[in-house]
Amino acid sequence: MRLRHLRPADLPQDHGEQVLYVNVAGKGIVTITGCCHPGARAARIREGELRGILRFHGVYGGCTSRRSRSGPPQEEVLEKLQAFKVRKFACNHCTGETAVRKMRERGMPVAGGTARHGSKSVLYPGNGDTIDF
Repeated sequence: MRLRHLRPADLPQDHGEQVLYVNVAGKGIVTITGCCHPGARAARIREGELRGILRFHGVYGGCTSRRSRSGPPQEEVLEKLQAFKVRKFACNHCTGETAVRKMRERGMPVAGGTARHGSKSVLYPGNGDTIDF
């Protein structure tokens, strides 16, 4: 798949969250977000909106809406995330251990961590961990 230059109009427009899109040469797009408490960005991308434009290589940040009452149900978010065929997820702590376990049960490639420097779990990257995309 050949990637073309992205314009702001090509990307989903969300309010209240900041996202960095990085085009990793030869691999595809990596999205880097904060906790995404309103829900995973990928779950809010309209069906087909980015199909044919982007190839997702990685996602770093909050991956589900475990704290949101207004977001879609967690299973729906996981289905949509899985459909993007992302090659590596690096979940923030806010994703939650239950969601990370569900992602792994589905065979989704989720990076683990070391649980050092105050991080609470080896299920996701934390303080001082390194992730290569």
